[in-house]
Amino acid sequence: MTNFSINEYKSMFMEPLRIVEPISWIKHIPFAFFIIELLKPKIVVELGVHTGNSFSAFCQAVKNLNIKASCYGVDTFKGDPHAGVYDESVYIDINNYITENYGDFAQLMRMTFDEALEYFSDGSIDLLHIDGYHTYEAVKHDFESWLPKMSDRGVILLHDTQVRRDEFGAWKLWEEISRLYPSYEFKFGYGLGVLAVGKNVPDEIIKFIDEAREIIFIERLFFTFGSNIEFRTHIQRLEGEVAEVRKTVTQKDERVKDLEGEINKILQLKSVRLHRKIEDIKKKLRIRQK
Repeated sequence: MTNFSINEYKSMFMEPLRIVEPISWIKHIPFAFFIIELLKPKIVVELGVHTGNSFSAFCQAVKNLNIKASCYGVDTFKGDPHAGVYDESVYIDINNYITENYGDFAQLMRMTFDEALEYFSDGSIDLLHIDGYHTYEAVKHDFESWLPKMSDRGVILLHDTQVRRDEFGAWKLWEEISRLYPSYEFKFGYGLGVLAVGKNVPDEIIKFIDEAREIIFIERLFFTFGSNIEFRTHIQRLEGEVAEVRKTVTQKDERVKDLEGEINKILQLKSVRLHRKIEDIKKKLRIRQK
């Protein structure tokens, strides 16, 4: 088996077209582009879409790389104790974006993960991203329920494998399943596990996993690319906040000018009235003096 050459893959250099809060997945966007190019999946399924940063990245890569794939994002869009509870605008925003930009091959399935199972045949999914409710019991159930749906080329991504607070249990499941299949874990960005579960996963996937486990440069490479996106996102957000502050200051300055103008008008009016009163008084005094 020849060595893996990461230089042959250029997708990781793509710029993400859509990033919204929360940005907990943002550092893995270059890998999302890369895994689509490397695996060339026919069916991509994401369990847990939330605001859609990861799902948008998968769809962008499929479109830009001209890969014939169908992408499905499964979520109730009601939130959970880990993601928080959010309103209808979250679903409307991501659904509109996906429909407008990738509607010919991608769609959202608004339902529970278990309800979505019946829509996929066993052995049909090439790439599965699990990022739903993160208790050990929940994520284990998702993994075991969807494993039969994976194709013989199948790769599973598991997010939050480095989070050990608030009853997160993906780390525990990862410790169990990473021993059973060729695997690699990115430890940054809250952790992302890459699991080659298919019996005939493309050689390039196995080569990548083997090399990533041996050469720290690969993790640093994706960390650097992801951090660069995160940095630019923070800068853009700060620039937006500065613009809002400037807008507010400008509005306040304009309001101050308006108030000053009103005050001057009032003072002028009062001055005229006062002048008239003084003139009236002077006139009356002159009359009395006569």
